[in-house]
Amino acid sequence: MLNQFVGGLKDNLQGLRRDLPNRSEEVVRQARTRLRAARGQSVERLWNLQVETLTRVEQALEKAPGNLPVLSRVADEAEKLVSRRLEAVTAAPLAEYDTLPAKDVRAALSGLGQVDLLALRRYEQAHKARKTVLADVERELNRRLRTEPVAAVVEEEAA
Repeated sequence: MLNQFVGGLKDNLQGLRRDLPNRSEEVVRQARTRLRAARGQSVERLWNLQVETLTRVEQALEKAPGNLPVLSRVADEAEKLVSRRLEAVTAAPLAEYDTLPAKDVRAALSGLGQVDLLALRRYEQAHKARKTVLADVERELNRRLRTEPVAAVVEEEAA
């Protein structure tokens, strides 16, 4: 009976040894998936924060009191600077975007980085609001979170 028990333990141990590489690969795959998702969400949050901050600063500068000449000059220059930066951050990432048909925009999505996709989504929402384009942008952002290798995520961030 003891021999049967020991034999059963040995069989279980061998089974665990065979399964260990598969289980470790699965754990690594899940960790990479979570890392991609967290990274993607972080990039989106930072981009949204940048846009929101620039928008609020622009609004605050527009309300600056005009009765103080020094403050007025500084506020005017700062407002121009912030407006230019906000336009650059939220501009459509494709040349002549406003003239592109939806099918051309949709075909170009896979060649854009995550920040460009976020900018394109915001621009499209504010201008033409084409449902097919917006749906494909969302689909592309989600696809990247699921499939983009971690090394590619790090390389894009460094660029």
